[in-house]
Amino acid sequence: MEGERGEIPQKTFFLPRELLIRQALQDFFIHNVTFTFESFLQFRLKEYQERLRYYAELAIDEYKLEQDYQILIHQLRQAANERQSSTGDVYVMHLNKNKFVLYDHSSRYVPERECAALAEAFLSEQESLYIDSTIIAPLLSLSPAAIHLYSDQHDHDFVYTIQNIFQEKVMLYEKNEFPFDQKQNIT
Repeated sequence: MEGERGEIPQKTFFLPRELLIRQALQDFFIHNVTFTFESFLQFRLKEYQERLRYYAELAIDEYKLEQDYQILIHQLRQAANERQSSTGDVYVMHLNKNKFVLYDHSSRYVPERECAALAEAFLSEQESLYIDSTIIAPLLSLSPAAIHLYSDQHDHDFVYTIQNIFQEKVMLYEKNEFPFDQKQNIT
């Protein structure tokens, strides 16, 4: 209601909620008019009720999205737990926005075409899952023993999702702690 969560699109209202109530009551106090509470709620607070209805609808939509997300995470967690680990530790560098790069257990940069092949292999086995194919699907395909994730945005959606899927396998670090030389591998 306060617009604190930027990821939830909201309408901008001309008047604050408190002012709607104050204006609705103002006439009654100034002119000393008698009224019933039911009529006050029904007629004078109609705009306020419409705004509350809007917020309730947003909350319900957000709740449904969160439920869908939790179901997806549960399915991905199960898929990750069912797979045998095909590699040791992997290293993930969060470069910017939604750009992640992967390094294998021997500190070798995994090119995008290799990540795409890993994603395709996993997604062909799990056709019912709709997930990101740039980093999450390759990680699920590899099913590493541990994931060392380097990011300056610990609240980023993909960082959060990787942590939720792989749980205790994920170690989160700052980008400046990345142990390998990136310049030779990333273009």
